[in-house]
Amino acid sequence: MFCAIQSESVTTPDDVITCWSIAQASRLARLELYLAYAKASAQASNLDTARDVLLETTGHVTSEEPRVHFLMGQVATALDDNELLSEAKAYLQYFQFDSWERSLDEIVRSRSFDFEYGQFVR
Repeated sequence: MFCAIQSESVTTPDDVITCWSIAQASRLARLELYLAYAKASAQASNLDTARDVLLETTGHVTSEEPRVHFLMGQVATALDDNELLSEAKAYLQYFQFDSWERSLDEIVRSRSFDFEYGQFVR
């Protein structure tokens, strides 16, 4: 989602912060919407849809959100897609989301996934 702002209308630091806030709020709203849709799709066994939504979320919304990669790892495991699982784990490693990675490893070992994501610490 993009919005156009006339550059001459941004004349103060407060204007810049307002523009940034609007963009950030829009990004966060899209993230929550897409995550909820992907989670619901996975829980309804629509794994291909969940995978596609998560890949688009990573590419078009944010690549830095651990819930996206954690859920993608669960979907990859359910789909027996080792390449996608490897990529999901690589993102968690790169961003140092160690507790998320450990939890995903346990899900992969047990193959017991509910397509949930909790709150983990870094």
